[in-house]
Amino acid sequence: MYRTLIGLALLVISVAIEAQDNPPARKQSSFFYPPAMIQKAVSNAATHPWAKDIQETIRTQAQPWLETSDEKLWEMMFGPGITRSWMVWSDGFCPACKKDVRMYDWVISIWEHPFKVQCPHCSQLFPTNDFEAYIKTGLELDGSFNPAKADRKLLFNTAHPDPSDPLHQFGVDDGEGYTEGGKRWRFMGYFQVAGQWRRMVVGGARALSEAYVATGDPVYARKAMILLDRVADVFPNFIFKEQGLVYETSGHRGTVTTWHDACEEVRELAQAYDAVFDGVAGDQALIDFLSRKAAENQLANSKKSLADIRKNIEDRILRETLAHPDRIESNYPRTPISLLTIHAVLGEPESQARVDALFDEILKESLKEEGMTGEKGLAGYSTIFPRGISEVVLRFERGQPGFMERLCERYPQLYKTFRFHVDTWCLQKFYPEIGDSGGFGLPVAIYKGVDFNQGTLAPTGYQFLYHLYKIYKDPAFIQALYQANNNSTNGLPHDLLEENPALVQETVQKVIDQSGTTIPLGDVNKEEWGVSILRGGEGENSHAAWIDQDAGGRHGHFGGLNIGLFAWGLDLMPDFGYPPVGYGGWGAPKAVWYTRTAAHNTVVVDGKNHATGKGRATLWGSGEKVHLVRVSAPDLIQGATFERTLTSIELDDQRFLMFDVFRVCGGKDHARFLSSFYGKVTCEGWVPFE
Repeated sequence: MYRTLIGLALLVISVAIEAQDNPPARKQSSFFYPPAMIQKAVSNAATHPWAKDIQETIRTQAQPWLETSDEKLWEMMFGPGITRSWMVWSDGFCPACKKDVRMYDWVISIWEHPFKVQCPHCSQLFPTNDFEAYIKTGLELDGSFNPAKADRKLLFNTAHPDPSDPLHQFGVDDGEGYTEGGKRWRFMGYFQVAGQWRRMVVGGARALSEAYVATGDPVYARKAMILLDRVADVFPNFIFKEQGLVYETSGHRGTVTTWHDACEEVRELAQAYDAVFDGVAGDQALIDFLSRKAAENQLANSKKSLADIRKNIEDRILRETLAHPDRIESNYPRTPISLLTIHAVLGEPESQARVDALFDEILKESLKEEGMTGEKGLAGYSTIFPRGISEVVLRFERGQPGFMERLCERYPQLYKTFRFHVDTWCLQKFYPEIGDSGGFGLPVAIYKGVDFNQGTLAPTGYQFLYHLYKIYKDPAFIQALYQANNNSTNGLPHDLLEENPALVQETVQKVIDQSGTTIPLGDVNKEEWGVSILRGGEGENSHAAWIDQDAGGRHGHFGGLNIGLFAWGLDLMPDFGYPPVGYGGWGAPKAVWYTRTAAHNTVVVDGKNHATGKGRATLWGSGEKVHLVRVSAPDLIQGATFERTLTSIELDDQRFLMFDVFRVCGGKDHARFLSSFYGKVTCEGWVPFE
């Protein structure tokens, strides 16, 4: 008996010792940016002028942080000591000139005016006190701010130091805002979010890590790691729901910032860490600096080795996020994209399985309605899924050639996803303003299904559409990227990491020579998503009419059977577009009005908003001269009939007729609303009714 117990004890001890000697496998190398990829970036920059321009742009963007001392970089990160605010005052004005300064209109220049925001009208800087000096007097060893410890004698307008001066306290902010007449301006709460965190810290980590990949110079990697390690020291202490404000209200989930930006920021931090992972190998200067700072500030992690530093970042930023995914819950599928990015970067034995599972979750959930999620805001929120999935898929394609093609084979609906914003693009100039999207009468002259970013290391929409063409042989994808590139092949694909840029340009030019620049499109009925479009004419005489088949839903408006018309290069029946949330948030009267039924080209029954629901096309005709659609949606008014028929008849090459027939049965009061574009209204040949 005792021998058995002793044997078991020895076994447990030996297992424990083995576990200590062999800790769980941790990240060994960069996932997205292995050394060969960095060599490709440097080689492209040395070979192609457009690639050299990208490299120089990236280098220039990182220069301010490169010139900043390691000590100052370390000090850029802050703790959760003051109330962070998403805006100074969402529906506010400047206390100096009294002019409106709403939402994000306050100017922030992190290098020229640190710890200040500036009025865009009178250029007055706020707060008027030296906040940097004040906050330093209240810092604890862990970097958090303790207002009880801070020297309040520093809270005065530095331009008016005399206590008897009436302006001595004007514009002074102690971290909780400047108050006057019962109003509050959160200058520093906003600066911490929009300036110190978003631009200095996250922006610095992004700029430095991209500069390392673009140049291979390890000095960028070391400075990026200083920022990332310092973020890790304090990151778990940030809970925006308890510490921050949006539209002057609390309770919004998030980390340092509110949920939608928190989701993107942690992904950017993960990508930055992955990019510089190999670049700091053997960097004793980094270890010496961070271990000294750890000792000075009595940090739990001593930073005595590179493994300690990496553990700090991986545990306190990446794994901390995985443990609290609710804090970054965002517009679908942004959150699973961030989570799968973190898993890929961590590179644990189970990471690949988790990445695969998250990809499957995203695609099974997102391809339900014409290859889309069904979220409204056709040129806005509806693009979140295709833009997000295109960017992350291309990141994996870079390191795993063929990844994108295999994914498209498993999920054939992905073709519909990226055709959707081709098929709904009208005159290659407009998108129907359905939901929270666009502005009154504004054109959208580029394809919206991808992000055509340039001058960064992020995968570009040009590159993604090129890959789509290689998979599906659909020239529309090439035509879309060509138009977005100013009808040229110059600089394509704007990707510093492209293996064969010359082949991309040759392929694009060949397709354009064969197919031209105009994407041939006819009538489309996207009934699953809820929009029908009737097209006719050619060239400058092209026209398109559309009808929204539903009402409500995620980022939708209550404008059931709303219609629009594009012709002669104009939006002739424009929707108001994205709500003006700068007047107090989404619940403000001006913002709410944009979503109401009466703000759309439809019929209001008994003065009520339409109910949330979807109609269906009961008649569809797509001929050479006649195009028509009838949509029925009685449930939107809880009536017997709510039906609209649009008919377009081509008269000749230049003229067409549009018939709009609305049938409503139900309720007692029917009010039809119609908006038009800017212009002078005239009447000719009318006879007064007597």
